[in-house]
Amino acid sequence: MLDTARTLLETVKRDVARTGLQARNGIKHVAGINRMEVGQTPKEVVWERRKSQLWRYHTGEITHPVPIVIVYSLISRSYMFDLYPGHSFVEHLCNLGYDVYLLDWGVADQADAANDLEMYTEDHLPAAVTAAQEASGSDSVILVGYCFGGTLSLLSMAARDLPEVAGLILMATPVDYHELGLFTEILGPEARVNPSDLIDGTGNVPASASRDFFNVLKPTTKLAASVTFLERMWDDDYVKGYQAMG
Repeated sequence: MLDTARTLLETVKRDVARTGLQARNGIKHVAGINRMEVGQTPKEVVWERRKSQLWRYHTGEITHPVPIVIVYSLISRSYMFDLYPGHSFVEHLCNLGYDVYLLDWGVADQADAANDLEMYTEDHLPAAVTAAQEASGSDSVILVGYCFGGTLSLLSMAARDLPEVAGLILMATPVDYHELGLFTEILGPEARVNPSDLIDGTGNVPASASRDFFNVLKPTTKLAASVTFLERMWDDDYVKGYQAMG
């Protein structure tokens, strides 16, 4: 009986403490206070063309001779691979002794409306890989393609436009477009939506259209994430991660 009462008391104390933390973190979140700064790993620009930039990260001694070049997607932000210290993919690779580069495409605007696949796969990507080879002194690179960045990497390699690539790693990259399900049905050969109808005044597809498509695939994802956030708002580390991802 005594043990039960002690357990109940500890539970009440914990819940009261968490309620206070939830209130504090909730106010900070709404007010935009103490947001975690993303992209903190030290880096330098070693190549650029138009909006595209190749970043080289520096955190310590390089022990692996072949550099890693990350090719990021065109439609999301590359700081996702460098959220904040202790939660950074590029920081982790650097700590393992790799020479890490990331190809960032910049933020599209009206000046990018006429860009085509050839510009990315036959010009910018090969030039960035060559720049990584020159900066590292290596004859080859390991290419890591994320999402549509992986698609661009595949296209460039298939056309034999890239310099020497020792290895190719693809993450969340669509390859067989027949298996994309709803995306294919909406934008495929028998499309219910004309892709040109999605283009806004800048000549690009707005971010809202991409978000809407992904929300259609998983309509409850955003709601579930918000509910989990409310439940975990007492956890400072969880709040940092949620805000950085958001």
